[in-house]
Amino acid sequence: MPIWMESVRISSEKVLAFKEIWDNYSTGDIVPLRNAFNPAQFPRLMPHIVISEIQPDPFQVTYRLVGTLVSEISRFDFTGTTLNDLDFAAADDNIWMACHKIIYESRKPVYGRMNIPHEQESLHAIPEEFGIFPVSHDGKNVHQTIAIEDYLPPDKTDLTQGKPMHPRS
Repeated sequence: MPIWMESVRISSEKVLAFKEIWDNYSTGDIVPLRNAFNPAQFPRLMPHIVISEIQPDPFQVTYRLVGTLVSEISRFDFTGTTLNDLDFAAADDNIWMACHKIIYESRKPVYGRMNIPHEQESLHAIPEEFGIFPVSHDGKNVHQTIAIEDYLPPDKTDLTQGKPMHPRS
């Protein structure tokens, strides 16, 4: 499951649209401020958004806002849960922690592509592209991330057939 620090391999218009917004607030070594991002700027991206909060010690990620489409695809609204408390449907369960650790340390966005296994394992997986962008309360440290998840099948009915997420037992 590949992840990158550059967006050149991303084809998702939604991820690239948010990258452009994030780039407008990212200058030099300053992490963009969270309060600079007004959802009115990107209403068509809101169903695809995931906002997470990072606690550095011990390292933990808490999901603060999960967009409606992300919840629908996951078949679980994981708002308010921590990353460690979730059993992801993705083939690589560790990708989200790895991404958040890279972002926390580098203070730069991470991009990637993955497949969500189909609920019926004999059928094709659902491709997803994502971008996860660091934001800050002070311009120096990463306190939160804003992610855009874009699911690539053209027919939305295909999207609800992915393997569901659920809390770990």
